[in-house]
Amino acid sequence: MLRTKGATRRAPLPLTARPRTPDWVVDRPRLTERLHAAVAASRLVLISAPSGSGKTSLVSTWADGLPGSTVLLWPDLRWRGPGATRDLALRAQLSTGVASRVVVVLDVAAAGIEDHLNGELQRLMRDTDPSVRFVLLCTRRPQLDLQRLGVAGNTPSITADELAATPDEIEEILRRHGVDATASTVDAVEATTAGWACGVRFAASALERCPTTEAALRETEREITEYLDATVLPTLSAAALDLLIRTSIVEQVSTELAQAVTAEPADLPTALPADRHGFVQLGADGCFCCHPLLRRTLRRRLGRDAELTVSVATRAARWLDEQGETDLAIRVAVDAGQWAWAARRLVETLAVPRWLTAGTPPELRPADVRSALAAAEPLVAAAVAVDEGWLETAADALDRAAETPGGPADRITATLLRMVLARCRGDAAAGLRDAERAWTQLSELSLSLRAAAPELVPFVHSHLGAFLLWRGSPERADVAFHRGARSLRSRSVPSSSTAAQAAAASCLGQRAWLETLRGELTRGTRHARQVLTDRSADSSETGVVHAQLATILAQAIRGEFDEARQRLEAVVGRTDGGSDPGVAAATWLTGVRLAAAVDDPRISRDVVPLDHTVARTGWFARQLRLARAETELDLGQPAEALRLLHDDEHPSAEGTALQARAWLDLGDLAAVSSALRTRPVEALSMIGEIQFELIEARLAQSRGDGRRQRGLIDRALRNAGREQIRTPIAWAKGWLHVAVTTDSTLLQLHGAFLASIRSSRERAAVASATRAGDADVGLSDRELEILQRLGSLSTNDEIAADLFLSTNTVKTHLKSLYRKLDVSRRSEAFRRGRALGLC
Repeated sequence: MLRTKGATRRAPLPLTARPRTPDWVVDRPRLTERLHAAVAASRLVLISAPSGSGKTSLVSTWADGLPGSTVLLWPDLRWRGPGATRDLALRAQLSTGVASRVVVVLDVAAAGIEDHLNGELQRLMRDTDPSVRFVLLCTRRPQLDLQRLGVAGNTPSITADELAATPDEIEEILRRHGVDATASTVDAVEATTAGWACGVRFAASALERCPTTEAALRETEREITEYLDATVLPTLSAAALDLLIRTSIVEQVSTELAQAVTAEPADLPTALPADRHGFVQLGADGCFCCHPLLRRTLRRRLGRDAELTVSVATRAARWLDEQGETDLAIRVAVDAGQWAWAARRLVETLAVPRWLTAGTPPELRPADVRSALAAAEPLVAAAVAVDEGWLETAADALDRAAETPGGPADRITATLLRMVLARCRGDAAAGLRDAERAWTQLSELSLSLRAAAPELVPFVHSHLGAFLLWRGSPERADVAFHRGARSLRSRSVPSSSTAAQAAAASCLGQRAWLETLRGELTRGTRHARQVLTDRSADSSETGVVHAQLATILAQAIRGEFDEARQRLEAVVGRTDGGSDPGVAAATWLTGVRLAAAVDDPRISRDVVPLDHTVARTGWFARQLRLARAETELDLGQPAEALRLLHDDEHPSAEGTALQARAWLDLGDLAAVSSALRTRPVEALSMIGEIQFELIEARLAQSRGDGRRQRGLIDRALRNAGREQIRTPIAWAKGWLHVAVTTDSTLLQLHGAFLASIRSSRERAAVASATRAGDADVGLSDRELEILQRLGSLSTNDEIAADLFLSTNTVKTHLKSLYRKLDVSRRSEAFRRGRALGLC
């Protein structure tokens, strides 16, 4: 490494090779901090990346931050003389006596001696104290004998991918060149240069002198190509260059793939030498890959020969397909314009249903690519049309596909597309028929094909559950969603299947919404949280939207109205419900429920239109009647509530409970008893069960049966407290407060929870304040409760006891309340609150 045979000159090894840090170099704490940690933990640190990646400038910047007690040795390795290695080892060893740490930087990339490292590096590390650290800069990861070097298993490294400049770093480099770049310009520079430091500098200089960003990027592209043509490609043999051009259609090239795309086996070089600039990286097993910028240049050269491009792509695609790399094979075929083959393989490998679940892969999203694939295959055309919302076009394409009989993959793909089409149209009957047909066709698929498409089972369950729900079978829908969500736990399903995860999340999100609607808040919010954690929480996926809606319902039921409002606004802003009427209907029903809870009809008006078949018929229509009837009861209109409920030919248990509440408000206890006796025999939801228990407790009170009343109240409040169900039982707060506060046992068990429930009057006051333009003072729920109690001249201790708070907490809320209302006394706060409609 450091000496040459035949050299006779004997001189000290120059140790002043550390370069000056240029002014344009930016601080990169993400890398310098990592380098600090690596040097502290290991004797040898590798930094390997192609020329121009910023290795030297990174280490130079890092060295600027070293403490004064550290000795940095940066020898000029281009000087080779006898005894140079011994000189360096001696210098490092002597430095250990005067320094807390000695760091030796070996820039072997600059010296071009990466192929002769092992022996000399072993001598250096053997002849120096273990506290001496070595930082090795190279253009490619060297083949070191780490066992002999004594650092096996503990050799930190920084690679080219990590050295690539981030958008923030690119923006700072451009700024230092006097370029005030927008985010789009930074993104364009990153795409053009792949974060390569030298390329970013080319771009900065071009942006300084070119009139437009487009012209600057074209100039940058030209300079990068000229650099590679002049510096890298001349170092390769003709055979190696031809091989790199042929294999530029893929990122990672194995020896078998290289053999497959070569015209003659003899043309394959026995050993492809990596260029000394590091733009071609060789693996120990013979595989190799090119830097993205070099690969882009080679692709251009390949594109100059259309016939060769088609030949190479065809060979590569078929070889990859035979090896099971079908997705990569299709990408290669698409890049080469082999539309018919690519479209057919998309159908045969069940990739089309995968699109409907997890979205179209990025490389197939461009409009021209989708159009070409659709023109080649009717089933692909149908999938593209469904994705765009062109339902009639999709139906026509499915009719064309039916004219040509296909295999099992064609049949199941067509059925699943028709099932999705039925969902988009809101046709539950047709969707159920398609789902039944899908189960039969799934059994006809080979085991290997089913194993390769684990998303199909949860995908069908997701749609089947939606159709069952629309037809009024929420219990069966829940079973379908449950089966679809648990299918991912099967050992046969790879955890890496994005489409399968999306399909299972769709099932789990819809199930979470149903559970929350029934009052099973703990389970529903747990399932919703799982979906929002596993998937992107701001996406418009069916499962994610339903998980958000489940969270909104839980917040409304628990009385967390501000959070529910904000979340609903975000959901409505992201989804229009146009492609999935089930999502639209669920969003709308959630908005209606929230509006009823807070007495604010504007919320339901802001949600999706109500004129879709799914919302006007079946289960959703019944849920609307229940929500409207409950609103009428809260507004003190039991007769109107009974009229709405009378229209239901087959009243549910929840409807019967609302009827009993209405008769209770009207004072007709006989009708209440009759409603309780004739309630439907069906599984009650948690909320329905609590409602019936409270109604029966009220009836027991009227009959003077105190013991039964206490038992029913205790059971109802235990269930409500466990799930924190507040809003649905707020109608009973008045008489419950009397019953609980006059019974010491009930007061001890349920007093705190009961105090946290807002009555309909209190909710109406909040809604009125929210609607008032001048009432936007930002009071919290607790501050509002305290403000409403100031009118009764209650002391702080009395308010604290009533709300089950400490006196100091009440004082803290009062101070915040005074500040928000811009007052300084209790009486002024109460008058201001009354003026704003808050109390």
